[in-house]
Amino acid sequence: MHPGTAFGTVFLTESKNVIGMDEIVTIAQPLELSRIVVSATWLDVLDRRKPTGAWNLLIDTGSSTEQLKVIDFGLGLTEILGGVAVLGDADINVRCPAEWRFYLNRADTQEALTEVLGINDEAIDAVIARIPDAWRHDAPRLSEMAEYLKRRRDSLASVLQAGGLL
Repeated sequence: MHPGTAFGTVFLTESKNVIGMDEIVTIAQPLELSRIVVSATWLDVLDRRKPTGAWNLLIDTGSSTEQLKVIDFGLGLTEILGGVAVLGDADINVRCPAEWRFYLNRADTQEALTEVLGINDEAIDAVIARIPDAWRHDAPRLSEMAEYLKRRRDSLASVLQAGGLL
């Protein structure tokens, strides 16, 4: 077994695992939860909460106020990174843990959506272009990634609305 495509942006020297929903709602603001849901929907993150009940979230305890940090996008963008060819476009599903719906509101979800919609085509292209060559052999469909992300971004509003979040 070998590591697949991965990218780390921050190393936390002081953190703890999220144990339960009470920690999430104590630390996170509703807008932060909406940002997680909108980005997870856009990037098709399948395991924000694992089947074991563990959350792919950390609490950064190294700053003056604890902050919720999203980790592990390993089961995101699986249609492209998973190497499984899908005929046509796969359905886009809202990626919102059921326990979070009570804490979300339409205004925050709209703001989070507006932030993602503000990521223009050139920014997406630039990020994809910066993926190291050494990772490209693990993602044979990487050439499709930019258009895939653009299509999903452009469909987010209708998906979130159909899912009752807008």
